[in-house]
Amino acid sequence: MDESLILADESLILVDESLILVDESLILADESLILVDESLILVNESLILADESLILVNESLILVNESLILFYFFSPCLHDFSSLKNLFSN
Repeated sequence: MDESLILADESLILVDESLILVDESLILADESLILVDESLILVNESLILADESLILVNESLILVNESLILFYFFSPCLHDFSSLKNLFSN
């Protein structure tokens, strides 16, 4: 009977160690999910910054376009294409 108690005690020790390993695995899984969540937040922030950058690029191109239109309208030599050579030769 002593041998049965020893085997039962060893079994309980193994069960306890298994539960500790399961607990550690769950902690690691939880930490992994936290890292995935943080990564997704960073990806989202990067996409927001990329979107804002594209908006700025678009606004810059609009300003360039408007500047070229103003330059054309306020530059009399551009109205006559034959005088374009004079504009760039000076």
